[in-house]
Amino acid sequence: MRRKLKLIVMATFAAAMTGCVSMNGKMVNALGEHHDCTSSGGGFGLGAVIGVAMAAASNASCESSAEEEGFLLVEDVGESGMIIAQSELEYPIVQTAIPPAYPCVQPGDRLTQIDSNTISNLDDAKKAMFKESGIPVLVALSRAEQSIECEFELN
Repeated sequence: MRRKLKLIVMATFAAAMTGCVSMNGKMVNALGEHHDCTSSGGGFGLGAVIGVAMAAASNASCESSAEEEGFLLVEDVGESGMIIAQSELEYPIVQTAIPPAYPCVQPGDRLTQIDSNTISNLDDAKKAMFKESGIPVLVALSRAEQSIECEFELN
C-alpha cells in the first residue's frame, strides 16, 4: 500500500513538472498571403519552464516582425461584410453586402474612398479595408449618381 501511494505521489509530481504549450501564430496580409508563426515548447521540470518561455519568445518575435510587414493574426482580422469585384469602370463595385456594411453599403455601389484613401482598384480596396476587428471604417461610395458616406466597425 505504501509503495503504491509513493508511486502515485511520484507520478503526480512528475506530471506537474512537465509541460507543453503550442501558440497559434497563423497570420495573413491584405493580399491573402499567409505567414505562420506557430511555435511550441515544453519538457520536464525546469526544462518545461524554459521550453515554454522559448516558444513564447519565438512566437512574439515572429509575430512582431510579420506585423511590421503588414500581417495580422487570422483571428484578429475584421470582416466588412462586403464582397467586392473590379468593374470595367474606374472603381470597384460591391457585389454583396451584409452587416456590418449593410444597410449603408448595398450591392451595386461603387467604392470611391475608404478612410479618406482614394480607391481605384480591387487591391486598393482590400488594403484599405484590412484592419483588426472592432476598428471603425469610413466608406465613401457612389450610388445612382449620389455620393454617400457611412461608417461602421469591422466584425
